Amino acid sequence: MSYFEAGFELGIWLIRLAFVIVIALLVALSVSSHNNREINIKSIEGDVILKRLFYSNDCFAYSDLRPYPGVVDAERFNDETIKKCLDGDYYVKAELVGSGISAYNNKAAFEEQIGFCKYENKYYCYKKEMYVALMDKGILRNDIMKMELVVPIDIKYGGYSKGLLGF
Repeated sequence: MSYFEAGFELGIWLIRLAFVIVIALLVALSVSSHNNREINIKSIEGDVILKRLFYSNDCFAYSDLRPYPGVVDAERFNDETIKKCLDGDYYVKAELVGSGISAYNNKAAFEEQIGFCKYENKYYCYKKEMYVALMDKGILRNDIMKMELVVPIDIKYGGYSKGLLGF
């Protein structure tokens, strides 16, 4: 092998090495940016809390011999049921638009706290509107359920509410 061939081979290996280093740096940068970002779970927590209203047998889900998740029982749509169902450090209002019925887990606290939703570092507010099937006196009909959730963000617990499990 002549000096020219050895120099040419060395040049090709330097280009390959530079290419591998650039790829390794890009991979390391993408992994570190993924690990260092903040993940906001507040909207997921809000959605889970509100979906519990009509998917849980303890809440508004219609049941005869078995529960029917997604079908709201008009007779169970009241403050007592929602208090037993959603007893946490958050305040919920559920309203059946077509029937004009509303239910709160704590009406006084909800109406007091809803005005603070503009303070994003202190309160998290979530609204959702869904089409539901409503069982009213043996008749199944369609309705719209509007749900509002107010979660006070407690700094003692790392900036999140205690949530569904209480911690």
